[in-house]
Amino acid sequence: MSVSDEYKRYLVSAQWQVTRARAIIRAGGRCERCAATQQLEAHHLTYERLGREKPEDLEILCRKCHRRYHGLPVARADMNQLALFDAPA
Repeated sequence: MSVSDEYKRYLVSAQWQVTRARAIIRAGGRCERCAATQQLEAHHLTYERLGREKPEDLEILCRKCHRRYHGLPVARADMNQLALFDAPA
């Protein structure tokens, strides 16, 4: 997936910073998947309203959960922490 220059600019805008901060506050300052409190990122569930997101358009994830969601590699050091949150088989 290619990230457009427009999207990259949006992610560094003051508008996005406010939207992201509000989403983190709504999530109680925790990852909505594993409850981590560090390295929080706002994940777009839809891009329909990019720049005018509704609360339900965003999910707060820690970096590890965000990377897992997108199928990206997680650093080996992070794998031990992820194991704490995996559901038992």
